[in-house]
Amino acid sequence: MSSVTYKFDFLANNKFEIEEIVKKKISTYMDNESDNPLRYVSYETLVTDSNDAKHRYQIQVTARIRDDN
Repeated sequence: MSSVTYKFDFLANNKFEIEEIVKKKISTYMDNESDNPLRYVSYETLVTDSNDAKHRYQIQVTARIRDDN
């Protein structure tokens, strides 16, 4: 079984926004429109306070995506 490590950063204001962005970005990378695009993904989210005036949090995500095909 091979895997890919996908890292990305973004800014957000709340937990719901964080979860939606993580799901969207990973789904886009995987080119997968299924109901549960995260089923082949193990990811870690690091949340820190943001210095940006428009966003409350800075998010860093490290996702390990399994290739089960």
